[in-house]
Amino acid sequence: MKSASSHLLPTAMLRLRRLSSTHFLNPTKVPYYYINNPNNNCCSSYYSTTMTRNTENVCFHRPSKIECRYGSVVVKIFTASNPNCWQNQPQFSGSGFVISGRMILTNDRVVDSYDTFIQVMKFGSKKKYIAKVKAIGDDFELAILVVNNEEFWEGMESLSLVDARIRLIQSVSIIGYPQGADNISLTQGIARVHGVTRLIYVSSDINKGNNGGPAFVGESLLGVAIQTTSKNYIIPIRHINHFITGVQCGKYVGFCSMGLTCQTTQNSQLREYFRMHPHMTGVLLCKINPLSYASEVLKTHDIILSFDGLQIANDGTVTFRNGDRIPFDHLVSMKKPTEISYFKVLRDGEELEFSFKLRQVG
Repeated sequence: MKSASSHLLPTAMLRLRRLSSTHFLNPTKVPYYYINNPNNNCCSSYYSTTMTRNTENVCFHRPSKIECRYGSVVVKIFTASNPNCWQNQPQFSGSGFVISGRMILTNDRVVDSYDTFIQVMKFGSKKKYIAKVKAIGDDFELAILVVNNEEFWEGMESLSLVDARIRLIQSVSIIGYPQGADNISLTQGIARVHGVTRLIYVSSDINKGNNGGPAFVGESLLGVAIQTTSKNYIIPIRHINHFITGVQCGKYVGFCSMGLTCQTTQNSQLREYFRMHPHMTGVLLCKINPLSYASEVLKTHDIILSFDGLQIANDGTVTFRNGDRIPFDHLVSMKKPTEISYFKVLRDGEELEFSFKLRQVG
């Protein structure tokens, strides 16, 4: 049986081009070399105990597990505001990864705007391919790129956007290209789930080059990594799918809103005043946006008892997944604009049911 690397290299030796000392990963170890195999697409950088500073020919080493697994998925992204100016050449901006439909997903901080000149480079290649912005979602902090070049898509694979279960505190891995190097790197940290479930915060620093790359919990995709000067976090899969659904429908879909302002009913005297029975729970409707569809059916001082069949607690939360509780307006925000929602309310001691469409925020 052939070894795992026998199909990668017809000969046992490759000539290497040594990079400058500024690219060394660790000055205490053997220098950092770039292995360029012209006969296949598997190119990377490695440490070798057989390498020396004067070595011209060295033994080939297999790609790391990270590079083998994600080399056909994760890409480098270069951007420039004006590529025609010789002083403003495309610079490495971050990472992205391929999803179904021949699209590249990254965050909006990497892309910046629709007018940005963008190029992408896949693992094992020095060729840059022109990419175009298909959509930017400012409220989701996401962006989608497309590449209209068949050569780029040869050998590329996509990641499945299946929502992963994550505990309150859990170890995560972020994949991407560090600045100043051509190899794929892995950054590990501890993820802490935010109570509102919008973001997943990461305790460790994210390499600037990994910005926009995929984050994993074990083998499961968790979301898109975002690195800022003050904090690092991950956009979860459920928001990514909501964003992509709108893009695939031909129109970007943002967060929805009922246009309502509500108050909790944890005060027993308040519940008694609005004639709520002991078994009833819900929130008090205080204000309605006159431009919302809700203004046609709801009234101030209604008690909203349930949303889409989920009973609302007196603190405004609903059951989410396995016993978790989240604010019910989070479920509202994840609905599609013009999608119909169903409400049960208490008005003057009488239970009523209504349905109306939601509208996009803003």
